[in-house]
Amino acid sequence: HTHTHTHRCHDNGDDDGCASIHQRLNSFGAPKFVLVYGAYVDDGSGRRESWCPDTTTAMGLINKELKDVFANGTYFMLKLPVERQGYKGNPQHPYRLNKHLKITGVPTLYLWHSDGPLNALTLDDTGCQNASKISHFFRYARAITAPNVEISPLVSYDGEGLQLIESILKKRSHEEKNHDRVIYPPVEI
Repeated sequence: HTHTHTHRCHDNGDDDGCASIHQRLNSFGAPKFVLVYGAYVDDGSGRRESWCPDTTTAMGLINKELKDVFANGTYFMLKLPVERQGYKGNPQHPYRLNKHLKITGVPTLYLWHSDGPLNALTLDDTGCQNASKISHFFRYARAITAPNVEISPLVSYDGEGLQLIESILKKRSHEEKNHDRVIYPPVEI
C-alpha cells in the first residue's frame, strides 16, 4: 500500500515563491519531493493538459516510477504548478529567483532535506525526460531515506552501493523484528 501526500502551491509571487516549503516538508517523515511543472489547462475539449510538452512526457514517467519504487512505501510530493503566462520569457519568475529552487526550466524534480534540495540529485527539464534517470532518482531517494539505513556520504549518486542498499532494504522488509542499523559502506567507529 502506497501512502502519498500531495500538496500544491501556486506561483502567484506571494511569500518568495512558496517560502513555507521547508515548513511543509520538514513536518513529514518520509522521502520528500518537490516537483515544479507546467500547469494544466483546459485544452478546449474538456480535457486538461499541461501547456508544457516536457511536463506531459515527464508526468507519465514520474508517476510510473513512483508506483514501482514506492509500491509499499510512503512519500510526500509538493507540487508547484507554473502558469505559462508570467513564466515564459520572465527571468523574474518567483521560482527562478527562489534561493532553493532556481529553476531553469519545467519540469524540475527535487529531493528535499532539512536545508533544501539535494542539488546533486535534482532532475532538470532534460533529466525529467529520461526514464532511467527518473528511476534512479526515486530508487536512490528511497534508499537514503529508509528508517534503518544510514548511508555514508562516500556512496555516490551514480549508483555505487545502491543495489546492495536496495537488497538490504528488501531483506529488511521481510525481517521487521531486526532493528539494527545498517551502515554502508561500513565505517569504523
